[in-house]
Amino acid sequence: MGRSPSASDILRDSTQEILARWESNVRREILSARHQATLLLQNQLPAFLQCIASELKLETSGQRPCDPQTIREHGEQRAASLHYSLSDLLGEYELLREAIFEVLECQITLTRDERDRILSMIGHGIAEAASEYVRIQESFREQCVAILAHDLRNPVTVARTSAQLILESLQRPELCRKLAERIDASLTRVDGMIDDLLDFWRLRAGQPLQIQVEPTELRALTRRVLEELKTIHGNRFRLTAPEEIQGTWCPEGLSRCIENLANNAVKYGSSDQPITISLLSSGDHVEISVHNLGDPIDEQEQAKLFDPFFRGKTALLSRHRGWGLGLILVKEMVEAHHGAVSVKSSTQEGTTFTLRFPRIVSPMAFEAPR
Repeated sequence: MGRSPSASDILRDSTQEILARWESNVRREILSARHQATLLLQNQLPAFLQCIASELKLETSGQRPCDPQTIREHGEQRAASLHYSLSDLLGEYELLREAIFEVLECQITLTRDERDRILSMIGHGIAEAASEYVRIQESFREQCVAILAHDLRNPVTVARTSAQLILESLQRPELCRKLAERIDASLTRVDGMIDDLLDFWRLRAGQPLQIQVEPTELRALTRRVLEELKTIHGNRFRLTAPEEIQGTWCPEGLSRCIENLANNAVKYGSSDQPITISLLSSGDHVEISVHNLGDPIDEQEQAKLFDPFFRGKTALLSRHRGWGLGLILVKEMVEAHHGAVSVKSSTQEGTTFTLRFPRIVSPMAFEAPR
């Protein structure tokens, strides 16, 4: 007659059942989890369950048979996710505890020591993951302070210097006009930075991205954005839009998306090649594509482009400073329109960002799908 399976054996064999039960409960009870892919949602939890199983096999409890980094990575991933709060993270572990006990106690009567060991490991996991979550959040705040101190100072200095020169050049109207344009461009840049930062922290605070939709003609909107950009970057832009495209969208939000992607194309694309903005209408959906030639985006970096504060190798090696927030705000704005953003990049074809979203967005669709 064979040995009865231990709690450790059952836990190892039931890992997928526990995770399936946990995932179902998490998607139902935690809003931030509802539209996460399964692998991303589970993250390091399969390895954590194996750690608990190993703990149950030890003769003496408390040896922590688990690399702390395994648990910390779960907290790090949740902190990097724009929508996860600390309470969401803690809620995940509470639901994991419930799933473990529900599955195990259907098959075995746990001893008090086994229950205590499981609870101790869950508590250890909460402590490590929460500590890493807080550390990453603090790092984000420090980066914001550094950005504010450095990046905002430059356009403010340009505006102040230009204003002083105007006072000294009142008899030269043409020079005054150029200086006034420089002031306007610098302050517009500051305004955009502040908007991006405020939107980012609203999203991190769990507030949905607000959009005000209205009937909009996309070709005319794109032309206006590009005309404004030409005053800063010159005649770099080519618009491909064979027809008017009518729809119901947030014009301010789409303008910021186009401006952000076009500015990135200027920063990181070839300086002697045009930047092409293409508009396409296909059935109930429309697409906006921004293409530039130049150094491609590394394939491994493409998956991280929409992470907060991420800047790839090309960005870091360039002379251009940046917040590392623009692309994630583009992604959030497009998702608020119930659409998606994608990127393709190669040496031969260049880099293309494509926004795809419905032609009609309901006036009540103020919250991005999660």
